[in-house]
Amino acid sequence: MYLASTAAALTLTVSGAFAQDLKTVDQKTLYSLGAVAAQELRGFNLTPQEVEIVMKGMSDRLNNKALAVDPMAYRAKVQQLAAARRKATGDQQAAAGKV
Repeated sequence: MYLASTAAALTLTVSGAFAQDLKTVDQKTLYSLGAVAAQELRGFNLTPQEVEIVMKGMSDRLNNKALAVDPMAYRAKVQQLAAARRKATGDQQAAAGKV
């Protein structure tokens, strides 16, 4: 999973007021893009603080700002984090008798 390409949306809590502002097809489509990208990131089980960090990386990349780190240098770390988070989730489910 390549984080930079899917970080577009994450699991954000959207207020009812914002959801009501989605009036055009384009707005609804863009919102859906975020929801689809967030689905790709669910396996990371991000905390609210981690979501903010991921969103900062996304915002910087999408707005052509200088990046705080080289994403290519962290590609292997992203994969390691994904594997560790999947294992932790599996361990929790096994302990709860869900597997």
